[in-house]
Amino acid sequence: SNVCTLHEHHVSADGQLFGMIMELLEKGNLAQRIEAGSMREFEAVQMAFDVLLALECIHDMAVIHRDIKPSNIMLTEVDGRLIYKLIDFSISVIERMSRDEVSQTLCTGTTTLRAGAGTPHFMSPEQIKEGVDISLQTDLWSLGAVIFRAISGVLPFAPNETDKLKI
Repeated sequence: SNVCTLHEHHVSADGQLFGMIMELLEKGNLAQRIEAGSMREFEAVQMAFDVLLALECIHDMAVIHRDIKPSNIMLTEVDGRLIYKLIDFSISVIERMSRDEVSQTLCTGTTTLRAGAGTPHFMSPEQIKEGVDISLQTDLWSLGAVIFRAISGVLPFAPNETDKLKI
């Protein structure tokens, strides 16, 4: 699978997650790879394909990741081939729950679905606009922004344009 494997998790008596044992992904993350130089188109297509496989897996379970960005895409090597894997589901939501149900039951400790959560340069317009429902397509928008960043080496929107995005 192109989703990082969670082997174990540990929860305190009061229900707080305090530890996880995950698969070792020893080749760093996509952000580090991009910092080393923009990707060739073929490499970016392979990365996108791997992430799309991960999104297909989680979307089949009605999970919306909501934070697709280069630092949440890890690299590992399997049989001499680089594989990209999706990590960090800390602000994910389950699509089939209502907005209120998610806000009440899936609080991650730092955000709920009501809050604008994600990384601004990779967030879809519906994530930025308060009160607009998000769907599985929000992850596809974010992946498109990641592909742009990977190939061009620059962010899809200038750092000072994030406020303009909100407007």
